[in-house]
Amino acid sequence: MINTPAEKVITSKKEFDEIFGTAAHMGENGMPTAIDFSKEQVIAIMLPVTNTSTEIFPVKIVRANPDDAEFYYKIKSGEKLSYDIKPRLLLIISKEYKIIHFNKED
Repeated sequence: MINTPAEKVITSKKEFDEIFGTAAHMGENGMPTAIDFSKEQVIAIMLPVTNTSTEIFPVKIVRANPDDAEFYYKIKSGEKLSYDIKPRLLLIISKEYKIIHFNKED
């Protein structure tokens, strides 16, 4: 369970399954979105469990140099909920970026 905000780059199916399990994700006909870990990686923003409506928005990815990228995102909190949620943002990007720098915008 995530107790503090986490920013992570996931580079293998094994690592992905260890973090998120193998449950179906929202995709066409309920199928998980295919990730080709030989060419792609996943940027993950994972927030602690909360009972406040929370959305994570990708803002932009900027190439910092040939191997690095700057990933910018925002978090928007809303009203109190009568249940708990686990806010997550997952983006599939090319493995051409060797290093990802995370930047949370206010």
